[in-house]
Amino acid sequence: YRCEYNSTNRERRCNDVNKQLLKDTIKESGMSVKAIAEKSGMVRETLYNKIETGNFYASEISDISRVLRLTREERDAIFFKK
Repeated sequence: YRCEYNSTNRERRCNDVNKQLLKDTIKESGMSVKAIAEKSGMVRETLYNKIETGNFYASEISDISRVLRLTREERDAIFFKK
């Protein structure tokens, strides 16, 4: 996986996201981006920007995976494309 360690906030940032699969998964969930963002602890604009740039912290991946109820396989397919 392509993730970088950020020593400032002690988190890994991953930027190998399958953006289209993430967008499709959000659409299929029936939830709005705003609802997913709020349940993940971020504002809607931040989530939109992260989807477009593909830059997520590991904790954000965990939060989004929980909100969308992703399996490990689904999470890996979206956030850790090979």
